[in-house]
Amino acid sequence: MGSEKTTLLAQANIARLKYPLSDTRMAGMSDRIDEMNALAEHAPGFVWRFEPDGCPDNQLDCFREYLQPFDEARFFFNLSVWASAESLRDYVFRTRHAEMLRDRDQWVERIEVPSLVMWPVAVGERPTAADALARFQSLRANGNTEGAFGFG
Repeated sequence: MGSEKTTLLAQANIARLKYPLSDTRMAGMSDRIDEMNALAEHAPGFVWRFEPDGCPDNQLDCFREYLQPFDEARFFFNLSVWASAESLRDYVFRTRHAEMLRDRDQWVERIEVPSLVMWPVAVGERPTAADALARFQSLRANGNTEGAFGFG
């Protein structure tokens, strides 16, 4: 038997935007979403990214209670799978994505619930928005566990 990796890392992050993405005040963020997605997709360790356009039964509705008040026009959700926490960390903090983080207070409101969660997934698994919500709820209720944790 080889030493093939059997688990990967899922990550989800949410944000309540200050304005709808179509608002001109959000241009510094909205104009770079495609760039950030392409940067992630070409980053070492990237495996898969959730695309809400093909989302059955509008899975993002599951966040209505978790992220109050929920305004669909101001809700941002990202879900992806990575080879490891290190590969995700490199993308987030060591690429042009770090510029977006530095400037996030221009576009994103502070929220009282965890806005980033990570958890192990099996190779080939494609987590859903509902899976992500369950992990966010676990992190909020229990803090860091093997099944739901943040950076640090």
